[in-house]
Amino acid sequence: MKLSKNVLITVPILLVLSICLIFFVAHGTPWGMANAKASFRDYLEAKYDSNFLIKELSFDVMHGAYHATAYEVSEPELLFYVGENIADKKISDAYDIEKITQAAQADVTAISTCIFPKLRFLLN
Repeated sequence: MKLSKNVLITVPILLVLSICLIFFVAHGTPWGMANAKASFRDYLEAKYDSNFLIKELSFDVMHGAYHATAYEVSEPELLFYVGENIADKKISDAYDIEKITQAAQADVTAISTCIFPKLRFLLN
């Protein structure tokens, strides 16, 4: 009976530790995720002087770096990349690139619909 009590205690503990290990390898530590999310938000707000939200945060196991999708509060449809550079762990983002891409796409769509009004359904 004593052996079965030890097994009943040991097996759940090993199971919980295994699940925690799998989570930490796949997602990083919870405090690392919270720190990365706050760092990304602070970086974006300082660089662009606007409010940003971090939508999806992921952890790159191979390089030990965090990456995320973010958006400006006033433009939730404009999603862009923000994350740590795998070489030096400095934060970088693609906000400018996505903003220019969105503006260019709107301009091209407007010009195309003026030139080819019957093809409007293809451009949307």
